[in-house]
Amino acid sequence: MVPFLVLIALSAAGIVRILAVFEPMQTVSYLILLFWIVRNLYFLMMALFLADGRDDDGEAVRVTDAEPVTVRADGITYVGVTTLLTEHNLTVFLDEGQSLGLGKAVEVTVWRGDEEVMVRGVVTGIREARTSEARTQTVEILDFGGAQEEYWQLLYDRIPTLPQSLQRDFGVLSHLWQNIAHRVARTRK
Repeated sequence: MVPFLVLIALSAAGIVRILAVFEPMQTVSYLILLFWIVRNLYFLMMALFLADGRDDDGEAVRVTDAEPVTVRADGITYVGVTTLLTEHNLTVFLDEGQSLGLGKAVEVTVWRGDEEVMVRGVVTGIREARTSEARTQTVEILDFGGAQEEYWQLLYDRIPTLPQSLQRDFGVLSHLWQNIAHRVARTRK
């Protein structure tokens, strides 16, 4: 976000400079410059909001989708669903059976329709529910077993969550205020 902040500061300095040296003889020139600086300042602020809203976890894709899975560890098979899929790990919700320990080697098979992808990994995190034996297990994928492309297809081949069509509107200021209000509300939580 640093380049955006620097360019926003320079744009604000440019607006102050134009207003400080304003001469009636060059009104049209200054108005043209002021228009373009304000317009660019608006787009820089929207880009800043976009960069601020992104997760900083280093993962390209985080899919929060419930896909059925089977987890095998020490000859025991557990049935559950995924709660989070990324390129390097997956989180599985298991509601019965004993808790797998941290560092436990597991074999996870993810089912999606007729497709199945089997990966091997190790349990790197456990989050237990308060009221029952249900818990989520985070599994770091160590071996795709030759199915890396199939796993990535399972991860990426889905309906996009972003809008699929663009609509033209004239809500320039409303978008700016909406983003500012969202950031203020987020910082107060």
